[in-house]
Amino acid sequence: MTYMLGVMTACYKELDRRFAIAAGPRGGEGMLRAYFEQLVGAATKRDIMDANPSISKRTVERVLKKLQDDGTIEKTGSARSTAYRKR
Repeated sequence: MTYMLGVMTACYKELDRRFAIAAGPRGGEGMLRAYFEQLVGAATKRDIMDANPSISKRTVERVLKKLQDDGTIEKTGSARSTAYRKR
């Protein structure tokens, strides 16, 4: 029973975190900035798209490029091993 309550608590915390991101800044750039603010470590483009399903692939790519250009995030790896992390 304790384990099940722990799982449910973790799920609700994740749901609350996602609602906070979605209710926060509107638009793809604002959502991805909020995503990277809470990110620990690095994330692939697929991770980013899975965490932000309301943003199109093209928008994710455009915003990632913009965030790299302004120094907010950095790109590591290449091709299939590409990942992004905040600076």
